[in-house]
Amino acid sequence: MGAPPEDNNFHRGNENPQIHVNIDTDFLMAKYEVTLAEYKIFVKETNHIQPDGCIVLRDEKWEFHNGYDWLHLTYPQKNSHPVSCVSWNDAKAYTAWLSQKAKHPYRLPTEAEWAYAARAGVTTRYYWGDHKGIDGPMCEAVNVMDTSLTDMPDYSAWRGVSNCSDGYPFTSPVGAFPPNKFGVYDMIGNLWEWTEDCYAATLSQHSKTKQAHITPHCKERVLRGGTWANNWEWVRLSIRHGSPADTRSESRTIRVVRNIKGIYDE
Repeated sequence: MGAPPEDNNFHRGNENPQIHVNIDTDFLMAKYEVTLAEYKIFVKETNHIQPDGCIVLRDEKWEFHNGYDWLHLTYPQKNSHPVSCVSWNDAKAYTAWLSQKAKHPYRLPTEAEWAYAARAGVTTRYYWGDHKGIDGPMCEAVNVMDTSLTDMPDYSAWRGVSNCSDGYPFTSPVGAFPPNKFGVYDMIGNLWEWTEDCYAATLSQHSKTKQAHITPHCKERVLRGGTWANNWEWVRLSIRHGSPADTRSESRTIRVVRNIKGIYDE
């Protein structure tokens, strides 16, 4: 886990130092991010209530505004798109409901599990190699900030915009881009994904096992993967971010994992 030395100019130090983490592969990672259609079922069956308001991108700034929620964003979505404007707390409520409904133990991935599944055996900057993709394969591989953002003010002046179009100015349907070598889709780009871990400013504090890094009075939880609104620097496999558990943003979504133990127990 962590960024190689040649990437030190791209991040704020929270991807250092590189560490070795031992993983027991006794979990299954969802192929896709949780879709809007799936989340609708959860809300309907549980009457899950979310407070009004969400952090949204308006006038080139990410700011909190009332009047937005997971059904009402600044951009259009279809049922096949990943749900957004969900907090870590919402994600935990969703996995609890899914576990009960499916009678299998679902949960959020630990940061180490997420990193293992995202890398799919590679040590490169992206799961297709090191090429940052400004004029290369980025738009063919993932949903990131590119020339499809034509309705954004002065988008062409944004630093690091890929000189290509992936066809999606905002979120894309899950599975719209090729999977990594483990058969998992959208692990980078599209939307940030919540993990179980408490955020640590450096990886020196991180567990050397797949277990989540949990601290008393945890202030922030780890997000991984970057979004459609991030440039090539912010969708590297080592990128990590922290945010309070009750924060809702239209840049974040849920991906679940399932414990292998108990899957076939009826």
